[in-house]
Amino acid sequence: MTTNIAESINSVFRFARMLLVVHLIDEIINLLVKWFSKRRDFALKCTSTLCLDFGEKKLRRRLECASRMNVVKLNHVEYNVVDGDMDGHVHLTNNTCNCKKFQLEQLPCKHVVAVCRFLKLNVYSMASRYYTRNTWLDAYSDTIYPVQPPKLWVI
Repeated sequence: MTTNIAESINSVFRFARMLLVVHLIDEIINLLVKWFSKRRDFALKCTSTLCLDFGEKKLRRRLECASRMNVVKLNHVEYNVVDGDMDGHVHLTNNTCNCKKFQLEQLPCKHVVAVCRFLKLNVYSMASRYYTRNTWLDAYSDTIYPVQPPKLWVI
């Protein structure tokens, strides 16, 4: 396992690296076309507010956990969520929770979900727009075309 993006891409193209540069570029384009197409289809099939595999499933699990938590209002923007495991201090104006999941994932943690339930707020409004279907559609809406042979180029 590596976190180095160059090593990850290098492993994807381990066989294509032996090709001529022109053919390597074709392989890169073909891979990007495949990735874009797959993600575009995924976003088109999504019927929920958030993309199912990324935001929606996590949020549903957190909704279940939050139903067993008690919320104590500290002031109009801060809440203490009593959790049997680790209590959470939620600050709604700053979009923070001391468990750090909310800041890290930009998706409501179980403590924020509990506060949303307590205040009768829409929990989806607290999620980053990056998890939404529309953002995924926008991100992968462009089409990547293969490069035509040089004799077809109009210069």
